[in-house]
Amino acid sequence: MREIFLDFIGEFPDSERRLAKYRGIYQDYIFETNDGIRVLIILLDGRFDYAKDLKSKERLGDYQWLWLE
Repeated sequence: MREIFLDFIGEFPDSERRLAKYRGIYQDYIFETNDGIRVLIILLDGRFDYAKDLKSKERLGDYQWLWLE
């Protein structure tokens, strides 16, 4: 599924995202309206980098937390 998604969004074969096989796919987008309002949309992927302790409610791994900060 990961490779199919990366193909769909046109990710280059040698990109960092493709080479980091065991990391989630996360991205942010900034949109600005004609009125000057800026909206930040953050998409996180909880499938790969979830906490090792499955009983934990934490669903983001270290890489996503670092990127998010």
